[in-house]
Amino acid sequence: CLSVCVQELGVGNIDRCRGFSSHLFKLLLQQRQRLAGLTAQWLHLRRLTDSVQGLKADLQGHSEAPGCTLPPQASLREWVGRGQALAAQCSTLLQQLAWLLECCPEDLQQKEEGGGGRQLTLRCPSPLATQRQPPGCLLRRGDPAWNQLNQSMNLMLKQTQDLKVELDGVAQQTSERQLHSR
Repeated sequence: CLSVCVQELGVGNIDRCRGFSSHLFKLLLQQRQRLAGLTAQWLHLRRLTDSVQGLKADLQGHSEAPGCTLPPQASLREWVGRGQALAAQCSTLLQQLAWLLECCPEDLQQKEEGGGGRQLTLRCPSPLATQRQPPGCLLRRGDPAWNQLNQSMNLMLKQTQDLKVELDGVAQQTSERQLHSR
């Protein structure tokens, strides 16, 4: 019996067993790494599920109708109020810019071509040289740059006033019912 055991425990068989156990150990390590990755993903998914359930519970707790999940109304009302205030400020600013544009001197070349002959405005209303003046100082009422600026400013003013009217309507609705975000 011992002679048979000694023959089976030869160098070749021992190397083969060592290789097989090494292979099994590598497989064990790979499976352990995969299991650790799956466990981490499962924990992350579990946290996300808990967060979503917490949000759902909070939203349903603030809602009047069961099954209806609305965003928090206080923050939406505050946002609408802020939007109203900003739209009003922007409208005021654009209206003041329109008045400022109307104060620009008239284009002298158009006046002279029109046959007026008299100069109603100064040729150089600033003591600075023309090349040193900012572009706004060089605007003349009626010239192409002034017309373009005036047109775009009037368009922005109209858009801002339309937005203010829309926000006023939304603010009126908030006093009557709850807001739904889009």
